Amino acid sequence: NHQYFWDAHVYLEALWNMLGRKGDQPDFLKALIKISAGGVKLQMGQDELVQAHFERAKELLLSIDLSYFDQFLETQKLIDFLSRDSFQLNNFLVIELN
Repeated sequence: NHQYFWDAHVYLEALWNMLGRKGDQPDFLKALIKISAGGVKLQMGQDELVQAHFERAKELLLSIDLSYFDQFLETQKLIDFLSRDSFQLNNFLVIELN
């Protein structure tokens, strides 16, 4: 966990735009973008904005068919992480690919 939240946000947003911004794959990327933005806000100490970004990410994930993405990572763990009440940089989410 090297906390490259801003870098992740930039590259994920480029992919999101490339995919046309609509559909399950772009929405999944948008959720990851929101998680990255939440990480940036966490680094800045803006806890209320962290929660807002993570809540939106969770809403996006729950609105799409995750079966395709489950072959690459455990999406339920991601949703569970986003459901927490508080976050700290030292225990921020690390996504491991299957």
